[in-house]
Amino acid sequence: MLALVYKDLYQVRKSIMQILAIWGFFMIIAVISSVNGKQFYTGSFVYVYGFITTYSIMERILYNEDRYKGIYFMKILPLKKSMIVGNKFVTGLTLVILSCIISSLFSFLIYAISPQIQSFQDIIASVSVLFVFNLIYCGVSLGLFFSVGYAKSRQYTVIIVMLFAMLTALIPTFIEKPAVDGFLKSVLGLLNQPYTPFIFLLVGSLIYAACWAASLRVFKRKSYIS
Repeated sequence: MLALVYKDLYQVRKSIMQILAIWGFFMIIAVISSVNGKQFYTGSFVYVYGFITTYSIMERILYNEDRYKGIYFMKILPLKKSMIVGNKFVTGLTLVILSCIISSLFSFLIYAISPQIQSFQDIIASVSVLFVFNLIYCGVSLGLFFSVGYAKSRQYTVIIVMLFAMLTALIPTFIEKPAVDGFLKSVLGLLNQPYTPFIFLLVGSLIYAACWAASLRVFKRKSYIS
């Protein structure tokens, strides 16, 4: 299985290097700004780009599988179906962990230079949320891929992401600002609890495992990926 994971990551090596280069560029800007006494707020950028990292690489991996018919080829090899499905989910987990590690390094570097920007607890909580969001995204996208194929899964994923973004943007419009501020304050208070990251990790892991199991059942039942 590790060889299959390596194959997936090797095929998208250029995309990974480009993303790492962008991370490095913004990290240099953040360090220079912090050293000069200017605040470079990393909260939104770090975690939004952390999600974009997982999203873009996973989309590229699934695109390659569809374009080069990798699933068809692997099914004629002496490989168990559980290994073919498991390969993609291990790859997704690897991307999630890589994204969170880079986000953590970025955040802690800025924290070491300018601790007033974000607290240590805020970083831990935010990285935990990023991990769970990325994990759920990978689980759902892979589940859709094995269920309906790449083209439809991409359409559904884009629709889900757009609806989530629109909902996030429209909530403050229809709800009074004091109520929104109170809700955000409550959420931040919950995230700062010592047990909250573990609950998030547990929920995300269960959803990922459920998507993995469902994908394996569908893949065993279907004779091909449409």
